[in-house]
Amino acid sequence: MINENINLLNCIKNKASDTGLTIREIEKRANLGKNTISSWKNKNPSFEKVIKVCNVLNCGIDDLLNGDTIYIGDLNNNNKKVIKEISKILKEG
Repeated sequence: MINENINLLNCIKNKASDTGLTIREIEKRANLGKNTISSWKNKNPSFEKVIKVCNVLNCGIDDLLNGDTIYIGDLNNNNKKVIKEISKILKEG
């Protein structure tokens, strides 16, 4: 999972750069602790935290991940279904 997490970090860094925000500013606006996003290099983030980051960056998960499919933490079955439905709607839209 580490390669996928590094991919997520790179996507966040790229999007942050596009918006002129630092990682620390994103963490503050998302009410995340200091170095939370950087810690995702070694552990899987929760779905809720990724959504908070997306909200700060004003983007959807698909936008953040540039269409890449990656693992986002330990999702339960309901969250997996929601992700699939959101992705389906975004692709149809």
